[in-house]
Amino acid sequence: MKHFPVFLDVTGRKIVLVGGGQTALAKLRILLKTPASIAVFTGAPADALRRWQAQGRLSLFRRGLAPVDVKDAALIYAASDSSAENDRAVKLARQHRVFLNVVDNLAASDFLTPAIVDRTPVTVAIGTEGSAPVLARRIKSDLERRLPANLGQLARMAKAFRPVVSTLKAARHRRQFWQGFFCNQANGYPTPENLLTALGRLQKQLLEPKPGGKLDLIHAPHPDQLPQSALRAMDGAEVVILLPGTSEILLELTRREAAIHTTTPPNQAIGIIENSLSESRNTVVLSETRADLQYLSSRTGATLMLHGAAPPAQPFSQNQWRYVS
Repeated sequence: MKHFPVFLDVTGRKIVLVGGGQTALAKLRILLKTPASIAVFTGAPADALRRWQAQGRLSLFRRGLAPVDVKDAALIYAASDSSAENDRAVKLARQHRVFLNVVDNLAASDFLTPAIVDRTPVTVAIGTEGSAPVLARRIKSDLERRLPANLGQLARMAKAFRPVVSTLKAARHRRQFWQGFFCNQANGYPTPENLLTALGRLQKQLLEPKPGGKLDLIHAPHPDQLPQSALRAMDGAEVVILLPGTSEILLELTRREAAIHTTTPPNQAIGIIENSLSESRNTVVLSETRADLQYLSSRTGATLMLHGAAPPAQPFSQNQWRYVS
């Protein structure tokens, strides 16, 4: 990962853009969605630039870039049709140590602007480190079709209700609530109506004993063959047990904050499972060997689940068990 992805807060900060043609306009359509103060420097501004200036959306300077213009900038975009103007922006950015992007010049750039799926406050950024921008746009197009238009509304509603959820004292119980809401929808993403129903369940949950943990036994011969039910379980795991012979590549699909136990024999995994579930922690066991999972299933009484289709669950203490293959 040569380019480390981050989300930069530009509220009240200045972003400088050099250029006034179509290349500059393409960058500005993204930058104008931010709360940053946009300063554009060009001797030949397009009509859209003059219109945006009149609307108060940016500051337009009909001259070249000067040292005073970049000292307090958060970012600089060099998007001029003039190579001399871009070279001057590069020189000033280096002198003042400001992060710079030169459009269509990977070698001269400190950062890249990803393809973006905008469902504010939900933002998905897609990058290929400059190697395949057409592929990034293809992925963006696919995600635009898959992500519902009201996803941002849903996130804003969830944020508004977070003070209610915060009344759950244990952090893992708060996390379990949101995971149960956002990750366990049968028909994809939840709706605002689902959120109101879930909050009713939360109120009931506050008056009842803490929920038990959940165990998922996942047969994982190859990451590309995992069903969605397995991927959701891995994303919500608080404890991950990797049995011997299982590729650690699978750990990329689990929560970074999870407690990881690697190359753990099945007989030792039993104790880890019992301790984790006694603390109400969601636990996932990953194995390339079906026989090891069958052994754990027989020892724990886990319900078998084949590709998401399971028989009625049999309760084991207060915990939920299932086997995913």
